[in-house]
Amino acid sequence: MKLKQSNLFWIVLFVMGVAIFSVFSMRFLSSYKGRSTQTELYIPPILEDLNPEAENNLYLLTTNEGTMEFISGKMTKTLGFNGAYLGPTIMVNSKDKIKVKVNNLLDEATTVHWHGLIIPGESDGGPHQVIHPNGVWETEFQIIQPAATTWYHPHGWQSTASQVYRGLAGLLIIDDEISRNLNLPSDYGINDIPIIIQDRSFNREGQFIRSRRMMMSRKQEDFLLVNGSIHPFVQVSSSKIRLRVINASNEMNMRISLSQKLPVFQIASDGGLLTMPVQRTTVFLAPAERVELVVDFSGRKKGEKVELNVQNQGVLTVIVSNEVEDDTEIPDSLVTIKEIDLETKLPKREFILGSMGANFHINGKSFEIDRIDEIGTVNTTEIWEISVKDHMMMSSQGHPFHIHGTQFRIVSRNNQIPEAYEQGWKDTVFIRNNETVQLLVQFHYPGVYMYHCHILEHEENGMMGQVLIEESD
Repeated sequence: MKLKQSNLFWIVLFVMGVAIFSVFSMRFLSSYKGRSTQTELYIPPILEDLNPEAENNLYLLTTNEGTMEFISGKMTKTLGFNGAYLGPTIMVNSKDKIKVKVNNLLDEATTVHWHGLIIPGESDGGPHQVIHPNGVWETEFQIIQPAATTWYHPHGWQSTASQVYRGLAGLLIIDDEISRNLNLPSDYGINDIPIIIQDRSFNREGQFIRSRRMMMSRKQEDFLLVNGSIHPFVQVSSSKIRLRVINASNEMNMRISLSQKLPVFQIASDGGLLTMPVQRTTVFLAPAERVELVVDFSGRKKGEKVELNVQNQGVLTVIVSNEVEDDTEIPDSLVTIKEIDLETKLPKREFILGSMGANFHINGKSFEIDRIDEIGTVNTTEIWEISVKDHMMMSSQGHPFHIHGTQFRIVSRNNQIPEAYEQGWKDTVFIRNNETVQLLVQFHYPGVYMYHCHILEHEENGMMGQVLIEESD
């Protein structure tokens, strides 16, 4: 008996659905092969100040090649600062003068970009501050911004995506007097915990591969790493816990939540504390965005567990290991941030992000390292209007837009006032397809600065520009 054409269509569709589901199931289950026991969360060490008595803090970073066992029995070739993978946490205070010496022991050129810092262009660590193999780069600058969670990573032209993917990234945490007086959880690694989340793919030999997740290859395994480990655990006390969360992925957007639908209090965004805590159950983070969250474990019993989830998949198990009296706080108010003046007419620049095939562009132009795209002046406040007009399937989700060397405020999204959790200082903002976001931007130092999509493969395929900031007359 012959099948009717319509019946045959549904059978073929069902078979294809089963095949696709099988591929995704195998890749999800493979994530835990050889991981019957969890490892404890790695806390990046605090980098030593080599001149504690001097006026300038002195820090030494060395880029290294290394190996790591992410998957049981398989050694992965990696890159790291002062170690095999990731880098130490640099702890500074607002107004500190710091000097950093970087030794490049890689067999390729690199840079060190201070993502989120307000610093001169010559210290920014973009593609113009190249450190050649066996070379040394020394830079000095002062911290002129308030308490915040920032980070550092390479930013060479055509090498950023690969080097970040292989492990070159670390945190730089700024503290100040206001933050210290708020009685927030602040004991680094104990109740103030760095959470660096990265999506990574490995081939059958356990080596990194940077293929798009949508390709559904059975020849790779996909994982979400937290501080360089697959689904680790962290032990905490029955107290308030501060999580400094960064999406350090090359391209993956993340929705972060806790199991049991536990609420979290967001106290900070990229550039520092908000005016007041914002209670949330799910937090969206695009690549390079950061948040500081406080979770209240007070009253929980020893042995209780909570999962930190990304896309509803557990990536970190939080275990209450002991019961204590908690004297930290979640204050009703945090810092004062000046309201944005919408009455004063400001100069405006427009930027349209788009793509054609594998080529990405801003205002129709792909990046050229010898071309200056915009010119501005120090301490001039401007409106930057960023729109995404993308018709390509692989990039239609939107783009995280980052500006070097400054912190900005979000004025509006599609002419609407941003949500409370986006009303603080930021350096990276996610802009969805067919959306327009206005930013309040000001540079404090002269120099050449990048602005770009922080999906690193998009940046390397042209979605980046340069602004020259000149001294005012």
